Amino acid sequence: MADEIASLVKFCTAETGLKVLNSQSLRWSAPHLFNDPFELSHKSEPDFTPDTLLKGMIKEAVAMLFGPSDPTGKSNRLVAAVARWREEDRFGSEEEATQVLNQLLSQIATQQQEGIDTYMSAWRQFSRSLRICCFSDKPNNMDAWQRYGENHAGVALRFSAGDDTALPNPKRVTYSQVPPLVTSLKQQVAVTYGKETAPSPDSFLEKMLNKSKSNNVEREWRCFSSEEPDAMSDESLWYANKQFSAPELKAVYFGLGTSRTDKDNVIKLIKEKYKSTKVYQAVALPNRYEIDFVQLATK
Repeated sequence: MADEIASLVKFCTAETGLKVLNSQSLRWSAPHLFNDPFELSHKSEPDFTPDTLLKGMIKEAVAMLFGPSDPTGKSNRLVAAVARWREEDRFGSEEEATQVLNQLLSQIATQQQEGIDTYMSAWRQFSRSLRICCFSDKPNNMDAWQRYGENHAGVALRFSAGDDTALPNPKRVTYSQVPPLVTSLKQQVAVTYGKETAPSPDSFLEKMLNKSKSNNVEREWRCFSSEEPDAMSDESLWYANKQFSAPELKAVYFGLGTSRTDKDNVIKLIKEKYKSTKVYQAVALPNRYEIDFVQLATK
C-alpha cells in the first residue's frame, strides 16, 4: 500500500520560518548537507574492498565445503561446483581449499567488482542530483519541537501534500537498528552464490528512507526532487529553493516559547501573503508532557 498523507509539517526556527514565508519557498538539500553522519550520500562507499570481497567469497565457499549441512541453491553454478567438491572430498583441509579457491574465485571477484563499480557510479550520479525536503506528520510532536523548532521557540508550518501540490509524492521514513549501505559485503557474497539478485538502481530511493530507530519519535516524511549540479560547483551549495503556492500553507503554529516579536512578524506576513492560512498557539496540557493548540485571530 502506498504511503498517503494529506499534509506535512515543517518544524524550524523562527528565523527560518520567516525566510520561508518571505520567499514563499522551501529549501531542498542534497543528502550530504544533512547533520546525520549515517545519511547516505554521493560520498558513501561500500563496507568492503576488492580484496575483502574475494576473501568473503572464499570464506563462504569454505563454509559450504566443511560445514555441517550440504550447500543449498545448487541452481547456481558456483554452488553446484562447491557441492560436487564436497561430495568428492576434493580438499583435505580448509587451508588447502583456501589456497585453491583464491585462484578459482579471483576472476569471478574481478568480474563482480566491475558490476559493483558500475552500480556505485550510478549511485553517485543519483545522490549528487537528489534533493530532499524533510517533514513530520503532526504539529504536536514534542521531540520535533525540541530538535528542530528551536526548543519550542520556533514555528511549525503545515503544508498540503499530494497531487497538485509542491509536495506531490511524500515518502514515510522507516527506522531500524542497522544503518543503510549502498551495498555491503554480505549482500555481494550472497549475490555470488545466488542467494540474492544483484542490487539495482531501482532501490536507490528506498535507501534514503532508513534512519536510526532512536529517531523514530520524529515520525519523518520526505519529499524528493532531482537537480543537475555543476560537477565543479561548491558542494555546500547543492540545494534548491522551491516555490509553493500561498494556499498550500494551511497553518502556522507557534511554540510554547515563541517570542512576541517573532509572532508579530509572522502574523504580519500571514496577513499580507497568506490570506487563507490559519495561525495557532501551542498551549501545555495540564499534568502532561503534551501540547494542544488554540487558533489566533489574524484579521
